[in-house]
Amino acid sequence: MQLLPYDTFTIQTEDSLSDVIERLEAQIEAPKAFRSYFSRNHAPYEGKIDGDGFEIHRIIHHRNSFLPNIRGRFESLPNGTIIRVTMRLHPFVTAFLLFWFLAWYGGTIPIFLAGVISGNVTSEAVLFLGMPIVILFSFWCAFWYEANRSRQELIQIINGEPLKQQSAGIGFKVFAIAAIIIFNAWFFFQFVQPKFQPTPARNSNPQLSYPFNQ
Repeated sequence: MQLLPYDTFTIQTEDSLSDVIERLEAQIEAPKAFRSYFSRNHAPYEGKIDGDGFEIHRIIHHRNSFLPNIRGRFESLPNGTIIRVTMRLHPFVTAFLLFWFLAWYGGTIPIFLAGVISGNVTSEAVLFLGMPIVILFSFWCAFWYEANRSRQELIQIINGEPLKQQSAGIGFKVFAIAAIIIFNAWFFFQFVQPKFQPTPARNSNPQLSYPFNQ
């Protein structure tokens, strides 16, 4: 597992290239512009495959912009086949994240440094400085959960094994959800709750002061 949402690995099998392609074609269908949320009668992956390789992604029934794009290249050997696989984010998603990250910290870091120099670092400055890290961590978990699952499934498909229900990667979802809950709880108790606390009542009776007797 790596820090960046990018993974490469190699699958080697003693089976011929034609057998590998046949097994993959049985688990890959053509992309569809619209797919019913309730339909489950489909292959686990969609994309394209030819004699040189494939470009696919897993079919899911929810929105996930961090679903890995999977590319594979075939290399035929006298005694088998090598499949070189690359998983990465969609280029548009990567470009958007870089732009958003640079734009966010381009504005918040100067404000934070100005507060450090003046000795007036507020909680709001720390909040806005750490918010993208929490969000990016949840995105990182979403990518690696899907990448680990697809890696195991590709190995099973190429080796001619039946697909098994994947449980690996559940910990990533748990960590991501826990991080978001903790961050939201901290935000609530730090900024939201104080606004709803009743302010102490002021004494409306004026205080009288008496001069000292001369």
